[in-house]
Amino acid sequence: MNISENELKTQVQKIRQKLFIIRDKRFHPAKDDKILTNWNGLMIAALAKAAHILRNPKYIEAAQQATKFIFKCLIREDGRLLHRSRDGDAAILANADDYAFLIWGLIELYETTFDISYLEKALNLQEEMIKYFWNREDGGFYFTSDDGEMVLFRQKEI
Repeated sequence: MNISENELKTQVQKIRQKLFIIRDKRFHPAKDDKILTNWNGLMIAALAKAAHILRNPKYIEAAQQATKFIFKCLIREDGRLLHRSRDGDAAILANADDYAFLIWGLIELYETTFDISYLEKALNLQEEMIKYFWNREDGGFYFTSDDGEMVLFRQKEI
């Protein structure tokens, strides 16, 4: 059977439309729409580096917006960093990854903008991380804070 390229494209488009209609009737899986501090810290670091290397102000603006969101919505009233936000509800005390990745993002943001407030925020978070996560007996950082949810044993990532 010989058909032209245009006829083939038309047939494929018709088939795709039929498939879409059928797929749209199926149950849609739930979406994970949480905002995580650790992932945002990684994103902030990447955007700040990209802004510096590519000299693109849009990346720095995006990094700054993410940073503003974290410090507005993911800090408890007592100043403690939280792990996640969903539908305006911030909860769960941050873990070591949240602190480490956000600190890294803030340092990259400082190195790109030279705005000292980012470095100050990073230093404050580092002091808090040492206070709640440092193992005073054996050294190293625990993954969970000493005042967080009770667990059988506190893990230390290598």
